Amino acid sequence: GFRPGEQPPGDLQPLDRWLLERTEQLVADATSSYERYWSPGVMRAFDSFVDDLSNWYIRRSRRRFWDGDRVALWTLHRALLRSVQVVAPVMPFLAEFLWRGLRADDAPESVFLEPWPEVSAPDDELLREVAEVRRVVELGRQARGDAGVKLRQPLRRLVVQGADAAHRHADEIAEELRVKEVEFALPESRL
Repeated sequence: GFRPGEQPPGDLQPLDRWLLERTEQLVADATSSYERYWSPGVMRAFDSFVDDLSNWYIRRSRRRFWDGDRVALWTLHRALLRSVQVVAPVMPFLAEFLWRGLRADDAPESVFLEPWPEVSAPDDELLREVAEVRRVVELGRQARGDAGVKLRQPLRRLVVQGADAAHRHADEIAEELRVKEVEFALPESRL
């Protein structure tokens, strides 16, 4: 019963804002590659985007989708439409198939009738923050694996050093790594 609209049906959460900014980064990167006639750059940008979309946004928003959160669905829909537009010149049949399944009733019948997405400057600070959070989570999972501690087993504390931008996302890090407390150590230069 989800009907997409032009505007989000409520307030965007930080994860929603990140996906929209990540989508704008995809548009900018793909446009730059197309202008240089470099299709491997387009595919590299698209592959990275799909990885971020599925391994971070969809996985982190799974409960919201199950609960029918309209803002999460709107954000995902918008990101998918923009990414299909961007990849259409190099994957025309797949893009056309996906477009016909995703488009709203008032949208053009074909992805090739839709104008190219406007390139806007993405919020580099937000993108850097979330990239740092993902790196901390990746290193935390690696440390758990090296120590032989399964992810199902909760831990008391995680100490993070050198990831100042991830500080605002301590709850996400704790949830991803199943730790009760995330402590950010001061960099050595401030000790």
